[in-house]
Amino acid sequence: MENQQDNAKATRSALIRLLVVITIVIGFVIYAYGWTVTEVDLDKPQEAQRQENVGNALRELLSPRMFTQEREVVEITTSFLMECDSADIDIPEGAPHESGGIVAISPNCGEAGDILDITISNFEPLADTRIRWLPPEGQSRPREDLISGREEIVLSGDGAFVGQIEVPRIRNTEGQLHQVAIRAALPTGPIELSDISQQTILRMIETIFMALLATSVAIPIASFLSFFAARNLMRPIKVTVGKLQVSFLFFAIGALLGVQIFAAIGDFALRIGSGAEFGILAGLILPIVMIVFALLATRYLNPPEIEKSKNINSTTSMAHYGRTIANAVVITLTVILVVGSVGGIAIWASGQLDVFGESVRPAFLAELQISREEFYPLNPTEWIQNAIADGLQAIGTLLNTIGTLIQLIMPVISALVVGFTVSNIASSLLSAPVRNLPKIPGHILGAILGMLVCSILFAVVGFLGMAAALLGLLVPIMAAVLGGEILIAASRRIIPEAVGELRISRIRQISQWALFAIGAVVMFVFTFNTLNINRALIDGTLPPTTLTSFFGIEIFEYMIRSASIGAVLGLIGGGIVGVNSNFPLGTTLYNLSRTALNTVRSIEPLIMGLVFVVWVGIGPFAGVLALTLHSIAALGKLYSEQVENIDPGPLEAIQSTGASWLQTVIYAVIPQIIPPYIAFTMYRWDINVRMSTIIGFVGGGGIGLLLQQQINLLRYRDAGVAVLAIALVVSLLDYTSAYVREKLT
Repeated sequence: MENQQDNAKATRSALIRLLVVITIVIGFVIYAYGWTVTEVDLDKPQEAQRQENVGNALRELLSPRMFTQEREVVEITTSFLMECDSADIDIPEGAPHESGGIVAISPNCGEAGDILDITISNFEPLADTRIRWLPPEGQSRPREDLISGREEIVLSGDGAFVGQIEVPRIRNTEGQLHQVAIRAALPTGPIELSDISQQTILRMIETIFMALLATSVAIPIASFLSFFAARNLMRPIKVTVGKLQVSFLFFAIGALLGVQIFAAIGDFALRIGSGAEFGILAGLILPIVMIVFALLATRYLNPPEIEKSKNINSTTSMAHYGRTIANAVVITLTVILVVGSVGGIAIWASGQLDVFGESVRPAFLAELQISREEFYPLNPTEWIQNAIADGLQAIGTLLNTIGTLIQLIMPVISALVVGFTVSNIASSLLSAPVRNLPKIPGHILGAILGMLVCSILFAVVGFLGMAAALLGLLVPIMAAVLGGEILIAASRRIIPEAVGELRISRIRQISQWALFAIGAVVMFVFTFNTLNINRALIDGTLPPTTLTSFFGIEIFEYMIRSASIGAVLGLIGGGIVGVNSNFPLGTTLYNLSRTALNTVRSIEPLIMGLVFVVWVGIGPFAGVLALTLHSIAALGKLYSEQVENIDPGPLEAIQSTGASWLQTVIYAVIPQIIPPYIAFTMYRWDINVRMSTIIGFVGGGGIGLLLQQQINLLRYRDAGVAVLAIALVVSLLDYTSAYVREKLT
């Protein structure tokens, strides 16, 4: 028996060793293939020219031109006679320069192609010196030093140089005197920051603020999305199918009302706020009046005795419904008017600040229109006045941007506010009647609502699919998901849900996955072919923008076909599940949020920068937009993972009291995530500073744009200044971020 066990152990050990050897061999083959695919070639780096080029580039990068000094150009010449046998031509003796420098060549006459010895002495040590050949007429010609292979020469520590040059071939100059000139730039003034250093400082400040703006704008959006992308918060959320259908249907109706009616009210409030309608006084009073009116109206509609009463009988139900609708209308109207007024006031205030800033600025600066980047000698009072004017105009620009943004997105704001309000009213008023329906009417109503909801949803997604080929795949993907879920729901109706044995449960699970795959594949292929999406994917031909009349409304035919597919699927699915079945809303939102964050995060900011440069032009604005979009996705993922790792104890304690989902987030989640959120935010700011360097290469502004320009011009010393600034700022931010994270964790 023991021998058998020993043999079995020996066999297992031999198999393990064999598997290890096979794994190593396979890994080596994969690595070798990767080496071939990446075209690793160690011969190219050994080429002399490549080594010299990279050596020169690295030397200049590591010798940044951070400082400059005024220089005086000194030129010393000595004469050379072309053809020594020329008659009656005296060769002048080279006289010392007033600086003491002496230049001598030997011989001082000869023919083209001769090699001359040149001696320089008594110059400024290590001065920037160049040799040039001056013919009797025409442009001077640089002569390469035959020792160093460059036009420039390097003087020794005592200001001397000995070398050789070749006499150039210049036609029709025989018997004439030429000049060999030595030009040196001698330092005379104080050491100052170079122009590239000053540009680098300005661009670095721009880069830091680009990263700051992108991070700060991304924080609230990413924080909001992170709660939906956290599995532990979303998994327990379930609603009935009927409630979800009613909410979605009335949200669509409310959004349409918001765009058609309330957006115009918001624009009117914005004009009042900006003083364009009844003066600025009316614009300042309107939001205050609306807030007071909303408080009084809600108090009148909800007296204390009604708030304390928990019973709503048939005699008071209509009054209760009326109060609910009235409250919603008052609050919605107040929100729209206040937001519009705030946008208008911001636009008005920006104009006032611009005017006031120009009045504060010194008059001669306003007349000369000197930019902030230029240096101008000001006394302290003028400097303070100019700084105040710049600050006021900067605040005005910010307010104008906020007001303009509100004006642009007013239809979106109106659609969301009115849509959620109408959806909430309908859900609260119709949930109970829908939930109390008998089984068969519940399935019939589910089919009708499902048809309406899915037709609207598919029509909207179809409209998006008309914009790009890949977006056209959204409709088939949605149809595939619904087709698979319909088959699973049908199987659950046929086969009882309660199964005793674990083995049978596993078979059920496998069969449901198989049914989902079959339904998904069938519906994807059917929708793909019906909508003719292959033309968009293969030929790049998007669906035709052909309009047709649908119940008196002009709509695209592609949207009608998409809506028809959705209506059929919604009719079948809604009829099978009915209105009282539970729908995993939390899981669906979690999957959608995670997919959106991962999709955006997978796109490099460099690509986003290219798109935004085409949209808004070259400059830091494009960089800010690219960084913001990528930061939303990256921070959303980091934040959501932190939410998933919180202590579940407070979460369970709050939920046990019957708290809502929002109350759970406020009192159990947020207190635990504030420190890591701050740490992740600091870390992201650090990343955005480094990332903005790359975005600048595609025109996204900041230090990267300056670095790209210097590299393209082969000014590696100037590029070295930008590289040094990036390294210093990134290191400083890294240490600051590490310190903050240490204090908060």
